[in-house]
Amino acid sequence: MRIQADGRAIQLDQPQDLLYLPGCAFEEETEHVRGVLFSLDADRLARTAAGMTGFRVSTSKLRKRLASPHRLQAHTGVERDVLQTLQHTFPLLDAPGLQLEGTLPLLAIDDLIYRTIALALCGDVIRSGPAGQGPRGSTKAVIIDELVDWIRANLDRPISLSDLEQRSAYSERTLRNAFQNRFGCGPSEWIREQRLAAARERLLNPRPDDSVSTIAQALGYRHLSQFSRDCNRAFGVRLSDLLRQSRQGMGQG
Repeated sequence: MRIQADGRAIQLDQPQDLLYLPGCAFEEETEHVRGVLFSLDADRLARTAAGMTGFRVSTSKLRKRLASPHRLQAHTGVERDVLQTLQHTFPLLDAPGLQLEGTLPLLAIDDLIYRTIALALCGDVIRSGPAGQGPRGSTKAVIIDELVDWIRANLDRPISLSDLEQRSAYSERTLRNAFQNRFGCGPSEWIREQRLAAARERLLNPRPDDSVSTIAQALGYRHLSQFSRDCNRAFGVRLSDLLRQSRQGMGQG
């Protein structure tokens, strides 16, 4: 079929061909066109592609790359396989059994579509770095492992769900499901548990210049009142009392 877009005529020959038109008006020149038309969140697509490179390539650089139209044709090996994967994914969106059982949201088909399109459009960049070397770099388990390690290394700063989405290139729903399956709670709850465990360790073994306020700041809390509420609920004791008892036990006076 032929499509007029971006001031030129574009011919699509195979059922799996993909035409990516960011912000371009288009019209079909062929009658009885068969295909799938869908819209994408450009920022999410760029974040997804950046995440698949292990953030070796910045989101802003990939956003610029994705600002231009692309035509992908299913003629050769890897490109053909990626486009066929995308074609086989779309029927899942209308599967009546999945819709009736409420299973479709749990499968995170939207994540698969975004990652497949990112691979189709930016495959050369994604495969050229560490994140594209071998199957381990692209598995969800490895990505979540790396995300967990990153969280533990950054408890000294506020961490939002948006941070986790950008680091992993997964949606909030997928992250919630992954953390629920692994830890029995959502990512925000798990991060709070890690902060509280670190707080308990710090309160029981304080440094000479530690105070409740400095410990809260060191563990990424913006507000001392929230830190106190979380710790009091978890430990059942006033933090100032716990800190004083720990100092006495350590002979800090």
